[in-house]
Amino acid sequence: MGLVDKFVFESRGAHGCSNSDYTFAITTCCERVGVIDDELDDFYWSSETPSKSISLLNDSPCPFCDASGWSQRRLDSLDQVPEHWRWACDNWPRPGSRRVLPLADHIRELVAFCRRVASALPVWDEVLVLDTSDRRVRYDRGWIIASDVLITVAEFAPRFETLLLAGYSWVNLSAYGIFENDLVVGVELPRESVGVPAGLTSVNYSGPPHGTDGAPSWGLNLTITG
Repeated sequence: MGLVDKFVFESRGAHGCSNSDYTFAITTCCERVGVIDDELDDFYWSSETPSKSISLLNDSPCPFCDASGWSQRRLDSLDQVPEHWRWACDNWPRPGSRRVLPLADHIRELVAFCRRVASALPVWDEVLVLDTSDRRVRYDRGWIIASDVLITVAEFAPRFETLLLAGYSWVNLSAYGIFENDLVVGVELPRESVGVPAGLTSVNYSGPPHGTDGAPSWGLNLTITG
């Protein structure tokens, strides 16, 4: 049996057939992970909306980065599967069960994601968290924050667990960039909770932003006031 649990995956929206067998795969163009139906040659690319797929039989561009002539490489180890896809793994909790991973685990997954899409990584002293839902945070051609907004992963961990139990459909962790030798990770939320059961909030990873030349841009435009 592969890493993808057929029952769990199809119960969340995948539209395979009785002979479908699903496999995790990583794109060769942008190194993003999705799920391949080996029977129907469909590629499922959205962990948040598993019903979304494209046919690999057509000459379709990559659903992540729009590259043409792309391909995929199968994944055979759970260690290679990003956290936001692990709900689909065999022997992981079924829909409706609770599994809330600590923020530190998600930060490790985020760094691993950045290493795949934006290597080589810069060196930083510490990881600091920026909660973009904080009323003392605003964006105006750069982040403008109060002096005590940036906090450590350990300090933000209780708040993060609360967010994962608040019924949001997703929470984004984004590597915004380097500020004063520290990596700033932004936490982004939907506008409102929709009652997603505890443990089923999708934690998504992104960053860093890219410059006009397509290269990762690690410098962060951030101003501290007060």
